[in-house]
Amino acid sequence: MPSPWYIFVILPCCFLERGIILSGCICFLGFVRVQQIPNIPPISDTQAIVFEVDQLPVKGPKVWTFRAQAIAYRTASPGWKPIYTTWKITMVDEPRLGARYVARARLKPFRSALFPDEMDWGAYFRQQGIQATAFIGSKQATFLSNAPTPLFSFQPMQAYFMHFLERAMPPGVNRDVAQTMLLGAKSDVDFDTMQRYSALGAIHILSVSGMHIGLLYLGLTFLLTSLKRKKPFIFFVLMLLILWLYAGISGFSAPVLRAAWMFSVMLVAKTFRLQQHPINTLAFACFVLLVVDPVSLFQAGFQLSFGAVLGLILFQESLKNLWQLRGIGGQIWELSCVAISAQLLTWPLIIFYFHQFPNPIIFFLLNPLLILLSSCALGIGFLFIAIAPVLQHISILFQWLGFILDGSFSVLHTVMFWVTDHFNAVIPFLWLDRWEIGLYLFLFSLCMYWLRYRTLWTLWLANTCLLCWILFEPPPIQHVRYLTVLKGQVAFVELTSHRAFLLGFNEPKLIQSHVSALFAHARVRDTIVQAMPNYSFSWQSGGKRFLFVKAASAPPSWHVDGLILDTALCKKDLRWLNTWQNQPIYFAKTPSPYRLAQIKKSGNYMLADIPAIRL
Repeated sequence: MPSPWYIFVILPCCFLERGIILSGCICFLGFVRVQQIPNIPPISDTQAIVFEVDQLPVKGPKVWTFRAQAIAYRTASPGWKPIYTTWKITMVDEPRLGARYVARARLKPFRSALFPDEMDWGAYFRQQGIQATAFIGSKQATFLSNAPTPLFSFQPMQAYFMHFLERAMPPGVNRDVAQTMLLGAKSDVDFDTMQRYSALGAIHILSVSGMHIGLLYLGLTFLLTSLKRKKPFIFFVLMLLILWLYAGISGFSAPVLRAAWMFSVMLVAKTFRLQQHPINTLAFACFVLLVVDPVSLFQAGFQLSFGAVLGLILFQESLKNLWQLRGIGGQIWELSCVAISAQLLTWPLIIFYFHQFPNPIIFFLLNPLLILLSSCALGIGFLFIAIAPVLQHISILFQWLGFILDGSFSVLHTVMFWVTDHFNAVIPFLWLDRWEIGLYLFLFSLCMYWLRYRTLWTLWLANTCLLCWILFEPPPIQHVRYLTVLKGQVAFVELTSHRAFLLGFNEPKLIQSHVSALFAHARVRDTIVQAMPNYSFSWQSGGKRFLFVKAASAPPSWHVDGLILDTALCKKDLRWLNTWQNQPIYFAKTPSPYRLAQIKKSGNYMLADIPAIRL
């Protein structure tokens, strides 16, 4: 495994005139460093656990979620057993960062993907080193001690600036977005707002990313121009301190680290008049992050971020030179070129991971305006954060600047929400296989080769591959049905020739999280969503009849192909099921062993413990 000091050995190659190939080798070295995380199976019979909160807890509607460093656990056998791994904890009472707790809790494995093609979060968390999850109810955790105080922590500084935003801005969407966008705080941005940002392809604006670091870099460079000319070394040190201080306050997220490394290398080159190549800079940032966190290579955010920056490096200037404009038109065209260049290498990945894509017409027409409005909001936000500690003593100026900041976010959200409310801003249920992504990159490379060398064979090969891609379309799914449990409630999905019927999907988030990939693969064009009624009812599907019951009842006079029991009914006496015939019984919640012993028949399915059943 390369030592972190190896970074400083590799740093000079970023300024070599012909160092692009060497930079590619550096990225490969970072890739080779990927190691297998030991698979520690969760202890299913755990009765108590000891852990330390090592991540800032995220507040939900009723619970707090955080990552915890495991210390020890206890089972039915006497004595505590030490363990070194990481858990994902959901807790009712508010935890404290760095605190150690002992709690009565049972560790559980992450639930497998429910539907075909769905994201396997269990595998994702295991790749991050998180091996199990646990729920801790109210007053089930006892505080033990605080962890050793670190030499320096950015969390108090983040809370300090968040306090200013809370004082200056009224509660609502604007303040939640401002806290997330400016400080990287885990605030309560509602799902509807997240969907609107995602639909317009502006989700990168919502979190602290390269755009924020770049704007801060440009603003500081403009303000410190005279210092750069007179005292370049002081300018260099001050810029580095401010950039990395902001990166720490915003939480050292992966996009922030990527941007901070890249701008740091650029700062070294420009301050000390060194020659640099942007691809070398990008490769160096990639290498550093792979040394720190090798598994990030397989994360969507890492791939999308570097793909977008590589697209900007390779194509932005060439596109801008195709059409020379002046004034406002030139600025709009330049911003459009930025959006197009960033999408050239990332749109297949967006469809592959998220199975949707912003409407191209709305995206390219609206993106320049969104970049302008978001940049204004960010600029005002940075100004507010910088002078708020001083202005807090001058109430009128403090409230006035807070009013301007709130107004800038109001203008941004007014435009975004109006577009998403009046237009179809996103194309859903799109599907791309891995081989299609590879084919697109191959075709794109052939086109770039033809533009440079004008060889006829590249056009023939590209046209042949494109024709095969268009003509090849696998047959659609004809008729499938799935039954499962989502958030303790029965859910039913039926796919029939590009159409989908959903029962029990009461939240749009459930559709996006669980069945959007399945619908994309099945090329669904029309969906019907129906809430699960609060009474017993039956429905037919594919010539079969299913009965959902909320109370004990005798068998009906008509035939039933499947009996589905409500969550509350699974906790009560189950001997009435013995009067039924050989129908399969589906339990929304796994009954206790005592209740299961009351049933003298087989063919039972515990929906909460298994993936969705194909009926």
